[in-house]
Amino acid sequence: MDTTSPASWRKVKPGDSIVLTDQLSIEESLKQMDATTIKRYFIRDNGSYRIKDFIRKPVFFGVQDIINDPPISHLDLLICRNLLIYLKKEAQLAVFEKLHYAIDEGGYLFLGKAETLPRKYETAFEIVDRTWKIYRKTK
Repeated sequence: MDTTSPASWRKVKPGDSIVLTDQLSIEESLKQMDATTIKRYFIRDNGSYRIKDFIRKPVFFGVQDIINDPPISHLDLLICRNLLIYLKKEAQLAVFEKLHYAIDEGGYLFLGKAETLPRKYETAFEIVDRTWKIYRKTK
């Protein structure tokens, strides 16, 4: 089975709008950026913004059932925010096994503010940013 593209993933197509999950509008979020940065990385499209293709093409955006689907592999960055806190300890460990497998050595893991690394994996990651819960895989 090809674990790099499970059938259950929904690929984001070129032209899809940015979806923000933290209840901020796109305009409010972009107010934090200067005009040069916005012009360099975004395209205004039908009253919304789209990330330019030179960023989108080398990045895979997808949705995966982290519990039931086979693990992804060879990732440089995995963002898994505010999922683990809703799982029982056994499920957290099973999910973390997949997260650990998915990230290449030297790759980054970004967890939610209320989440922590399971004790079993504390030596497999180094802290990059304690406040933002960003870790780098070391083994």
